[in-house]
Amino acid sequence: MQIFSSPQMSAGRCTEDEYLEEAFEFLRKYQWMFNFKNTEILTRNVLANFPSEWKDYFTQLTTDELHHLVTGALKKPAPPDLQAFISDLNALNPHLQQQNRTQERLLAQNAGISRKKSHEIALLAPVIDEICRKTDCDLIVDVGCGIGHLSQLLHSKYGYAVLGLEASRKLVETAQSNQAKRHPQSIGEVVFEELFVDASSAPQLNHLIVRHFNGRTKACLTGLHACADLSVEVQRLFMHLSIAEALVMMPCCYHRMLLAKEDAGRQWFGNFPVSQKGKVLWQKHGGSGFLRQSFLRLACQQTREAFIRMSEEEHRKHGQRCLQRAVLQLAAELGKFD
Repeated sequence: MQIFSSPQMSAGRCTEDEYLEEAFEFLRKYQWMFNFKNTEILTRNVLANFPSEWKDYFTQLTTDELHHLVTGALKKPAPPDLQAFISDLNALNPHLQQQNRTQERLLAQNAGISRKKSHEIALLAPVIDEICRKTDCDLIVDVGCGIGHLSQLLHSKYGYAVLGLEASRKLVETAQSNQAKRHPQSIGEVVFEELFVDASSAPQLNHLIVRHFNGRTKACLTGLHACADLSVEVQRLFMHLSIAEALVMMPCCYHRMLLAKEDAGRQWFGNFPVSQKGKVLWQKHGGSGFLRQSFLRLACQQTREAFIRMSEEEHRKHGQRCLQRAVLQLAAELGKFD
C-alpha cells in the first residue's frame, strides 16, 4: 500500500506555494497530452500534437526501456524536450511511502464481493483501525457504506461500533438482510441507516448517533470509494460535527464532480479546487480551460508502478482497446452509424 506525503521537490522548490505554482504551469504547458477524452484521440487528431522526434524515439523503445522512461531512468538518449518533460514530471511527483501490509483473507469467499473490492477493504481497514486507536475513537461512521462489507469487517475484526450511512434505500435493505443472515452477532453494534450525506448533515447525523450509540464520545468518519463530490462534502461535515475526531477517506471518480458551469469548452466545478491557494492559481492560469473532467479522470488512473508491472502483451491490449473506442467515436461523428 502506498501513502502520499510531501512532494519530491528539487532544490529551490521548497514551499507549498512554489510547488503549486509550478504544477499549474506544468499542466498548462502540457495540456495537449490530456485535455481531451480518450475516445477523442482520433476525432481531435491528438497524435499529431506529439513532436516527430518523440514519435521516432517511442517507436524504437522496448517494453523494458519504456518502463525505465516512466521512472526517468532513460536507457537511450531522448530528445531534449522529452528529457525536460520527464525531468519536470518526476520533480513534481509526490513522494510515496511504501507501506508493506500483509493482506489477510478477511472476507468470506461467498460474501458476494469482487476481488478488487475485497483487496481494497482488506488494506483500508487496518489503516482505519490504526488511526482510530491513535485518536481514541469508539465509533466509526461509514459514509456510503453500500451493503456493509467494510462496516461488518471493522466490527468483526477490530470490535468497533459502526454506523453505516447509505443514500440508496435498496442498498440499506440489502445490508440489513445480509446482517441478519451472515452477521446476526453484530446487530445493535453495526447499524445501517438511509441518509444522503453532505456538508449540512451534522444535525441528522448527531440524531442518529444519539439514537443508536448514545454514550460514544469520539467518532471516525470514513468512506471507501467516496465518489465525486462526496469526499469534499464529508471533509466539510467533519468540521461541523463535534463528535468527529478522525477522518479516513478513499476518494474516487473525481471526473464525476458536479459542474457549476460549462461554456465554450471551459468547465467550472463547485468543489474543485477546494483550497484558497488552488482557487487563486486556477484563476491566474485559466484552469477552466485545461483542468477539466478529462484532467480529473487522470487522478483515478493506476499508478506508474502498476504501469511498469504490465507486460508487453498487456500494453498491446491496452492500446488496442483505447484505439478501438476512438475508432468507434470517429465513425459515429462521421455519420457511419445509422
